Amino acid sequence: MSLDPNLGSGGAVAHFEPQVAILCDAGPRGQEAYQPKYMTEQGEWASDLRSKAVCIKDKMDILNYCKMVYPKRDITNIVESSHYLKISSWCRAGATPGSQSRGKCKTARWVKPFRCLGK
Repeated sequence: MSLDPNLGSGGAVAHFEPQVAILCDAGPRGQEAYQPKYMTEQGEWASDLRSKAVCIKDKMDILNYCKMVYPKRDITNIVESSHYLKISSWCRAGATPGSQSRGKCKTARWVKPFRCLGK
C-alpha cells in the first residue's frame, strides 16, 4: 500500500494536478537545452516536443507555459514543489516525436516541478 496521498492502490493517480518540469542542465559545452515536460491526466510525465527547448527560469514565463500546455484550465498561479522528483526520459533540443519511442531520450535528472494552479 502506498503512503503517498496522491496515489491510490496500484499506483494510479487519484487526483490529477497540472504540473510542469523544466530541466536546466549545465553540460561540458555549457547550458544544454532539454524539452520541457508536463503531467498528463494519466499521471505520467510527457515531453513537450512542440515547444522550443529552453531553460525557463522566469516565473511569468513558467506561468505562461502552464497556460499553454493546459489551455482548458484557468491557470492563475504557479508554485514550485518543495521537494525534488526524479524524472526520466528527458529529450534534448531538436528531438522529434519518434525520439522517445526509439529510446533516444534517456537522461534522468532530479528537478523541482511547478504546480500549475487555477480554477
